[in-house]
Amino acid sequence: MSSAYERVELQSVVQIPPQEQEFVLVSPPTPLEAEFKQTIMNRRVEFNISKYVHEGWLFTKYNLCAFFGIGLLIVLVSIAINVGYVFAIGRRYWRDYGNNEYDFEFEWNTRTILITVAFGLGRSLLFAFPIYASMYKAVFNAMRNNAKIRFADFFSCFTCPYWFRLMGLGLSLMFLSCMGFFFWPLIFPGFYFVLTSVFAIPLHVEHSFAGVWNSMYWSFKIFHRYFCSMLAFLLLLGVMQFIGLLCFGVGLFVTMPVAFVSMCYAYHHLIGVNGVAVLVPTAHLEGLPAEGVTVPVVTPVASAPALV
Repeated sequence: MSSAYERVELQSVVQIPPQEQEFVLVSPPTPLEAEFKQTIMNRRVEFNISKYVHEGWLFTKYNLCAFFGIGLLIVLVSIAINVGYVFAIGRRYWRDYGNNEYDFEFEWNTRTILITVAFGLGRSLLFAFPIYASMYKAVFNAMRNNAKIRFADFFSCFTCPYWFRLMGLGLSLMFLSCMGFFFWPLIFPGFYFVLTSVFAIPLHVEHSFAGVWNSMYWSFKIFHRYFCSMLAFLLLLGVMQFIGLLCFGVGLFVTMPVAFVSMCYAYHHLIGVNGVAVLVPTAHLEGLPAEGVTVPVVTPVASAPALV
């Protein structure tokens, strides 16, 4: 990334005087690996929780039907997987208590452990991780195109080439996140890793050169750069889910998409989504390539058009 683009990226939005000045739309080029590493290590912006949540709400409201559809599909698939798991355990663990009342009795043995591990791995690697990555890609594509989400983009990461790339990251995230579940002394390191790896999947989706290690390491660096702000942000998103749960669970169809898109916008402001046009004051245009600049706009910062 050129030095001119670095100056633009490092300029915090709140540092621009709220006066009328001339702006242009600029689409930064997709960074190469060395340029992106430099951005990750050096970029500093002001963490603005209210801005991310507000943008997340506006985007979700604009795409509510798409999120409701994919949310309903995820619920139905999850129910089907859990029903399949129950039947795989075997009917011998269903005990009749009379009056046609049945209860589920679970026993840990070699058979049930193998079935549990198989269903856990299958559900995560074949469905959860691909759908999660696809949701990031769907939101990022809509941001790039300044348009509504294409429902087909929710399945864009189920292709074999990307799935094999994602499998390594998925296995690593599962292993390190589940340390505390299997070894209770490691419960705090496992929980800590879950927090610091929040940007691992979007980094992996956006940058083909980001392998397993780089995706987790860069996410760790970004999380620690804004440690207290990130904790407060994740806590707020968690409170939103609790409120949605109190609304008979139906509220989750709204609060979960808002939280997810808010995380996408946090990623965009802290790291940057490839190909998303940004408003740049003309005072910072020196040295920028002409092909990245579009029609000038003269407007105060406070009333600048919101780019999806």
